[in-house]
Amino acid sequence: MRVKILLATALASVMAIGPAAAMGSGDPFVDQQTGVNYTVYKPSWTAGRELIDTNGLPCGEGNDEGFTANYGLGAGSFLLLQGNPECSDGGDARRVAVRTINGQRAEVWAACDVQPGCWSNPNRATAFFLNGGWLKFTQPKQPNQTPTIVQIAPTRGGITIAQVVRIARNLKPAVELSGR
Repeated sequence: MRVKILLATALASVMAIGPAAAMGSGDPFVDQQTGVNYTVYKPSWTAGRELIDTNGLPCGEGNDEGFTANYGLGAGSFLLLQGNPECSDGGDARRVAVRTINGQRAEVWAACDVQPGCWSNPNRATAFFLNGGWLKFTQPKQPNQTPTIVQIAPTRGGITIAQVVRIARNLKPAVELSGR
């Protein structure tokens, strides 16, 4: 009887913390895939930035939780956001470039709310490098999944448009990378 109670308590604890935490693979990208309907992507190239942390991003009742991954510290650091629906707003920005990522249209936005007069700089790539911004695109749906809205956002400048595009082009389904 005591074993049954302990098993029931353990099962209830696992159910209470959610399926992603229960997965326990040791890879937060793979764990996030459990329980969401979009494909979770992991970069295979990060411009030399180390993964600092990952977090779920609440997206309102009835919606899948978004997912964020922070890479690097200081200049050149970036945040990878993904989910469906989109759960974040980048703030004041202007589109500075359009690229193609894996056949999908990707827009590059430079943030300009951090430095007065930054839009007076005629070089939009410089504005992106100095002030940060984000690249945004939608990965096509995978079998039994919804499309994934992806944003790669340099948090303090110091990373180029070309580097952000390369990060985006090197996103792979996390489960595929893990070999599971």
